[in-house]
Amino acid sequence: MSKYTPCAEIKDMAKCKLERKYSVSILAFLTILILEYSATAFLTQLIPSGTFSQFLSYCFCSFLLSAFLGIFQLGTCLLYLNMACGQPYKLDQLFYGFQHNASAAFTVSLTNGLLSLVCTLPFRILLRLYMDSGRPDYLYGALIAFVVGFVIQYPISIALSQSFYLLLDFPEYTGKQALAASCKLMKKHMWRFFGLQLSFLPLMFVCVLTFSIGFLWLVPYMNMTYTLFFLDIMKND
Repeated sequence: MSKYTPCAEIKDMAKCKLERKYSVSILAFLTILILEYSATAFLTQLIPSGTFSQFLSYCFCSFLLSAFLGIFQLGTCLLYLNMACGQPYKLDQLFYGFQHNASAAFTVSLTNGLLSLVCTLPFRILLRLYMDSGRPDYLYGALIAFVVGFVIQYPISIALSQSFYLLLDFPEYTGKQALAASCKLMKKHMWRFFGLQLSFLPLMFVCVLTFSIGFLWLVPYMNMTYTLFFLDIMKND
């Protein structure tokens, strides 16, 4: 019999953990969303993407901005870990990554951002060329690049998915150590985590039908579920 908690039970536990805590969870989600939207809007105004060279400059600057904003993920993980473990939690914990072990948090965020850039840039370039020229071969190439990039990026992102949690559990870790530890930890949990993520797809479709308002509740639910998943594998491994 498996010593790990079934994913369905983890999701039920997440609902219980979030009782009377949704207000803080939703506020945290909105705070990050507004900061990311504002920063992206400012970058769009600062660097127009009219020419192809400007488009490439925008992609590079967007990657750096994403890596910087990704540090908020460490604070988000702390917030949900505290909720899950019955510890004090408050909104300003979102900024934890900028105050503690910032270099390690930035390394993890930069690695995730670089992975995304490498895997999506060919698709974005080919799609831009298609929009500029209207040539169908660029569109076909973009579709192929999208599929190949996704196939490469997705399993690697799962392997790295526990890095921020590990930085909180082991604050002495460097970013490189946290990334390596996450890959080692997730070796036998890749398919289990994939199934857990897949189980949220129906709810995502429902949220889209609500003009995305439902994501205010779904995103905290997913974050708590992934936090409990981490605690489960750490407890048993």
